[in-house]
Amino acid sequence: MSLDLLPYDLLLPILSCLEGFRPHILLPCCLVNHEFYEIAVRLLYRSISIYQWYAGFPRGLAYHDTTDIHKNLIPALSNCINLYSCRWTRDGTLTSAIIEALQQNPLQELAINGRSGAFYDAENLIGFDKLVKLTLIMPDSHVARQLPRWTERLAATLRELTIICKDGKLIHDRILHQIASHPLKLQSFSITNCANVTHTSIIDLLRGSMESGGITSLTLDGISTAFDWSVFTKTVTEEHLFRRLSTLTLTYPAGRSRTLPDLIQLVSIAPLQELNLSNFGLHGLQEDNHNVDQENADLLSAIINVHGATIQTLGLLRTRVTDVAMSKICNGLPNLRKFFFTRDGSTSTVVVPSLPLPQLKFLEYFHVSFMSDNDLPFPGVPSEADIVSLAERCSPELLQCGVDTRVWKINREFMRLSDGEWSKRVTLGLYDQSEIPEAFLVVRA
Repeated sequence: MSLDLLPYDLLLPILSCLEGFRPHILLPCCLVNHEFYEIAVRLLYRSISIYQWYAGFPRGLAYHDTTDIHKNLIPALSNCINLYSCRWTRDGTLTSAIIEALQQNPLQELAINGRSGAFYDAENLIGFDKLVKLTLIMPDSHVARQLPRWTERLAATLRELTIICKDGKLIHDRILHQIASHPLKLQSFSITNCANVTHTSIIDLLRGSMESGGITSLTLDGISTAFDWSVFTKTVTEEHLFRRLSTLTLTYPAGRSRTLPDLIQLVSIAPLQELNLSNFGLHGLQEDNHNVDQENADLLSAIINVHGATIQTLGLLRTRVTDVAMSKICNGLPNLRKFFFTRDGSTSTVVVPSLPLPQLKFLEYFHVSFMSDNDLPFPGVPSEADIVSLAERCSPELLQCGVDTRVWKINREFMRLSDGEWSKRVTLGLYDQSEIPEAFLVVRA
């Protein structure tokens, strides 16, 4: 069938399937015909990403090239009439002129580097007044001061707020209390590396969200050591603040058994489908390992007992998952689709093909990280052959896998043999999605 014969109404749903991939995959669709061009261009410019690791933009360019980029960039941004999402996290490249140009578009999702400095006026950010999703990375004092006023302006639309700090002193309880005083309709709140944030302001934010039904996703990562888990758990339980919570990400103190009952209570009272847990205060695999392993086993038993049939995503990071724990997870969480976990990499027994992941019949994505004590040699990560050996035995639903800093997509090739039977070959392909791999977003502190 010729592409010219495809009904116009089908082009949008078909081409939308390519939207999450890198731009060069969608780009050739613009060249098919006028109808394809109209739809593909609309999708191609729905999202802009200037990430922190784009080291050559614009500093690596010659001065006249940089001038030309800024000269052409502003009108180009103004022409992106379908721009829905912008991730501009490259430090020192966002300017007031770029902000004003972006504000001419119907942006609903914005992620920016919050170090305004001499680059842009923090007050200009308040012009983004229809955002549904906002992510602030490393906000400086100027941006931090504008945040309560900005969120007040966004009270009618804002549903997701993420704050990732570098200087943990700038975002504190007083700012969050001010944010919570506005009639927000937050469904998702995430805070990372904000060491002056305690349970009092988080409780305030949770209470404020109850008017619109309550928070469905919460991340508390790298918060204050003065965070009172007992008071937090008691309040959340008594006021039913987790009644709609389906996603929970926590960093909790390792080897401190007094917090364990609170953690078990927290993960038990919410209707969770996704749970990500990470230890802090653990400085080596040999440090009080037995106590930590026992705590993790108790916590894992509670998760399986309460959420065994509902958990679809599980992340266990910065704490080793023992063989016993792996077996317990693969048997007790039959509907698990995404599994991020940490293994002991300090010994020579780093064996990936023997992991019991094939028991998970719906597994779509696994990512394993290795941690080792500083005093012990690290034997190296498993080979790609080991990963393929494991992927071949996993569920046919498996689409993606990763080890430490590497991520692959799963390719399956089918060939008919001379006897008429079919043969399947599994290989690892390059990660081709435009988004950052999910395993790297779970716990960032």
